[in-house]
Amino acid sequence: MKYIYHNLITFKEENIDTLKNLLIKKLSLKSCFNIIINKKSFDTRKNKGNVVYSLIFDSPINLKETLNLKLYEDQEIVFTPLIKKDYLIVGMGPAGLFFALLAFYRGLKMTIIERGKCIEERVKDLN
Repeated sequence: MKYIYHNLITFKEENIDTLKNLLIKKLSLKSCFNIIINKKSFDTRKNKGNVVYSLIFDSPINLKETLNLKLYEDQEIVFTPLIKKDYLIVGMGPAGLFFALLAFYRGLKMTIIERGKCIEERVKDLN
């Protein structure tokens, strides 16, 4: 069975073998395999400086789900093809710029409208 374990806390960055041993000890397992680091973040609250890992792993036995341990289900991301037509992108925020880049690489025609200041004035404001 495939599981995901959240919030495995270490005092420094660790290699995958050390994380495997920590996970086995934490969950009282005899073994686990196919460990993948799903997420790594740093907890700097109260000057702790801990590294927090989220790990995906396979277990030879069924485990009871807890707050930090859940059954992992692969989620397939499906991209729908974009139709060859003209697109109107309203706003140059993160979503607008990302879609414009995607459309550009796919050779689609687009128009971007933005109600903010012209680029020269924005540069002055930022400086």
